[in-house]
Amino acid sequence: MCFNPDRWDVPMTPGAYQVFGGGSRICAGNMLARIQIAIFLHHLSTGYKWELLNPDAPMIYLSHQIPTDGVEISIAAL
Repeated sequence: MCFNPDRWDVPMTPGAYQVFGGGSRICAGNMLARIQIAIFLHHLSTGYKWELLNPDAPMIYLSHQIPTDGVEISIAAL
């Protein structure tokens, strides 16, 4: 292997030594992961019945609205 000290002063370009070159934008499995998540969410939302265990739970109104019980739900297959 030959090392050339004259080239050591050349500024490195951003993203030159990242694993996929451009991060998540150019990841080889990015679209496959999106499709798998979309299929999972479709089956989860259409194949199961969701019910709130405490629909009248008090709300906390700080930075965003959230029920005090932590949104407890029951899930049953259709």
